[in-house]
Amino acid sequence: MSVIKYLLKANLELTTPLCIGSGESEDTNSDIIIDSEGKPYIPASSFSGKLYSELDNVAMNLSIWGSKLNQSRVRCSDLTLIGTNFSISHREGIKIVHQSGLVDDGGLFDYQILEPGISFELQMEFDKVEKDLDMKPILSNIQYLLLSGMSVGAHTSKGLGLLRVNTLTIHQYNLSEKNHSIAWLLSPKLPGLDITSQLIHHSTNTNFKICADFSLVNSLIVRTYPHDSSAPDNVQLMSNGNPIIPGSSLKGVLRARARKILNTLSINPIVVENCINDLFGYVSDKKDVSIYAIPSRFIVREEVLDADSVSMEQQTRIKIDQFTGGTIKGALLETMPIFNKLENKTQKNLTIQLEIKDAHEEDAGLALLLLKDLWTRMLPIGGEKSIGRGVLQGLKAEINWKGKTIAIDSNSIENSCDMEFLNEKVISLQKLSTDNNPYLPRLQTYGYKEDSDVRTENKN
Repeated sequence: MSVIKYLLKANLELTTPLCIGSGESEDTNSDIIIDSEGKPYIPASSFSGKLYSELDNVAMNLSIWGSKLNQSRVRCSDLTLIGTNFSISHREGIKIVHQSGLVDDGGLFDYQILEPGISFELQMEFDKVEKDLDMKPILSNIQYLLLSGMSVGAHTSKGLGLLRVNTLTIHQYNLSEKNHSIAWLLSPKLPGLDITSQLIHHSTNTNFKICADFSLVNSLIVRTYPHDSSAPDNVQLMSNGNPIIPGSSLKGVLRARARKILNTLSINPIVVENCINDLFGYVSDKKDVSIYAIPSRFIVREEVLDADSVSMEQQTRIKIDQFTGGTIKGALLETMPIFNKLENKTQKNLTIQLEIKDAHEEDAGLALLLLKDLWTRMLPIGGEKSIGRGVLQGLKAEINWKGKTIAIDSNSIENSCDMEFLNEKVISLQKLSTDNNPYLPRLQTYGYKEDSDVRTENKN
């Protein structure tokens, strides 16, 4: 019986912060996992589980991953840190009651993140015996996923944990041949047959993607609270010294506006809840494990602002007694937002990337209306919106779906055919009803029932 082994090796760079908890909560509610040497790593179980889930979404035959009757033919090592330099930061989050837009009582939490700019080493082994299925389609899909970028850990739909390939090789070893057997035993000193370039992926991607450039109209602040007593009361959130818009802030704003858009279109309230829960995800606050949970299909990225295009300036503010019109005693605070310092306000300060997995026509329509509100200064992001912060102006955008690419600039869309194509998606959204509800089938696969009493909680 011939046995063929495949060895995949990759150098993966962390391009957005990683949140992968150890189960410990000594410093925060969720501390970063570290090894015996005090260095962070990505457990093989987390990486392999995410890889399996992504492959399962494209209907691959995954019997090689094993079952109750058969041992897995896939082995994955822990992803170890390359080098010794790394930085762990602390972040805070809040839970919003989506019906009111207010912070949930007791909804403050914190967690540790691993800052981007570091790399991990990945090694996976695959075994194939004579009667096994062809391994190359699986390997080509794995290669495609890694080259496209794959997110691991927590909060991946909010842009955390994105890994991109620096280097990747896949070698084949046919153990029925003596030289291959010796090479396998001595790997990686002796490589096998390099099949990396032979693996061809035929994409069936149905994800809807938007990549848009914006300028900052005035100022913006996503607040964090320094521990230094000499620092302002709150400052702009930073990552590796650069101001950022975290995915959690951006996704929260978009989720609230999506609900408002659907309600404005007078869509049936139950269909609205179905759409929001299916797109943005749902997790119940109740401890009953029988209550369904739904993973998000709406993916945002953590966006880094161009540090050369903005400046941080400290401002002192006071709180006014609305009854007397005087200053409230002791209500003096200092804040440090960022401002657009470019003289030409049509130059880019940041890029926003949105993606909807397995998008419907209605999903595309909703995403386009969200883009319109961001583009036209109607949807500010971050804190202190009531005093004019967080307003954006659209400059240019690229929309990709099912092999079609549409370019938009601040003046117009490229051609009328593209305009008609986009309008069709918005019209599809307007036709949502109880009789035309594409979200219900997916919800039902996660245990949703139409008479469920948890469908309106929306505490994701």
